[in-house]
Amino acid sequence: MFDVFGLSECGSNSWNKFQKQHKGVFKNSSEASRAYNDLKVNKSPWPYDYAPKKETLSPGEKIRMAMSEGQPSNRPGGWATTDEIPDVNMVREKLAVTKEFKENIAYVQEYEVIKELPVKTGTVGPQIDGLDGTYYHGGGNQIQLDVPPAERMDYLKPISDYKIE
Repeated sequence: MFDVFGLSECGSNSWNKFQKQHKGVFKNSSEASRAYNDLKVNKSPWPYDYAPKKETLSPGEKIRMAMSEGQPSNRPGGWATTDEIPDVNMVREKLAVTKEFKENIAYVQEYEVIKELPVKTGTVGPQIDGLDGTYYHGGGNQIQLDVPPAERMDYLKPISDYKIE
């Protein structure tokens, strides 16, 4: 069959991917459309209709963060994971880190928790990159540090790092 419009070369768009990932979740397409637009605007880090669990990480526990090029280990972000991070693709797809949020991911920093750390944990929700519309599925595990940025190093000690591509 001949593809007159060249559509076979096109990947599915973010709306189609959102619908596929959320099949059976919404009562109708209007509800799905509202949830999709809410995700585009508000960028919730959690899956649709999901409540993260409040927990406390204990001293000795280890977490990982995908770091930007030039980001020093004593300036950790607010999000981490216990998942292995083998490459940038995993950070984008499973952790749903958009280029809009972190354009150049260069390495992974592993930290050890040194003081009881309040966090929110749960599944990574999907994201739509505001720069190019790419849809990232999420699905990995995430930890939101529930302390102000200036206090994060009171709870964490950098222990190792490695480059990723």
